[in-house]
This record gives sequence, C-alpha cells and structure tokens, in this order.
Amino acid sequence: MQSAPMSFLPRLVLLSLLALVAVHLTHAGEPTAYQLAKAGNRYVGEQSKDKIKLNRPNDMVEIGDVYISASNGEVERADLHVERVN
Repeated sequence: MQSAPMSFLPRLVLLSLLALVAVHLTHAGEPTAYQLAKAGNRYVGEQSKDKIKLNRPNDMVEIGDVYISASNGEVERADLHVERVN
C-alpha cells in the first residue's frame, strides 16, 4: 500500500524550515563586528584600541585588506588605509 503524497502546504513548510536551518548553519561561524574589533585590538597600537566608529553605519567603506593564515589564524599581512575613512 502506497502512502498518500504530501500536500503542498506541509511540503512548503518543511522546505522553508530546512532552508532556514541551512542559512543559520552557514552563518553560525562568522564573527560579529564587536568580536572582530576585540580581536583587532591585539594588532594595533595602544592609542587605537576600541576606537571603532562609523559615521554612516549603513554605508560600505573599503579600508584595505587583512590576510589571515588558515593554518594558525595569525595575521599574515595587514594592508589597512584607515586614514582614508572620513
């Protein structure tokens, strides 16, 4: 005896839940801006610690690149141009 096929609504709910779980799992390991700022304090001078501020927080600002080693998590090279940010 074959079971009846799943109707559209339960299938949609199931697929939506699976999609939400997948999105949550892919973003679970990404650090927040606060966590990145605290980690960055280890690599800047004493006068610059905790001085992160965005004048327009909704705008994207390119300030350079930081290269981090995948094997040990240390900063390989930091090419930051903070003086260009207004």
